[in-house]
Amino acid sequence: MKTYLVACNLHSPGEAYETLIDLLQRSWNGRRIGNNIWIVEVEDRAARALEQLTPLVGPDDSVVMIEVVPGADWGKLEGPTGWLDWLQKRISPRAVTA
Repeated sequence: MKTYLVACNLHSPGEAYETLIDLLQRSWNGRRIGNNIWIVEVEDRAARALEQLTPLVGPDDSVVMIEVVPGADWGKLEGPTGWLDWLQKRISPRAVTA
């Protein structure tokens, strides 16, 4: 499994994205860390995973996936905290919290 940060810029809020959120949260074991920002686990490479997202977003939307690898340097200022333990187990025990 690979861990990715997924950031979405969605232009049609509401129910239009229920299937997208379901994929991120349930299928990809995602944790929401901000407004339309997720940490997910995917077996595929980013390009292949993005193919699954393409039919779930509109033509004016944008999505970026960035692989987060073990030992990556990262930090957190504020926001939901339920994902912090989840991320530390997969990436690095060296989290910096400001």
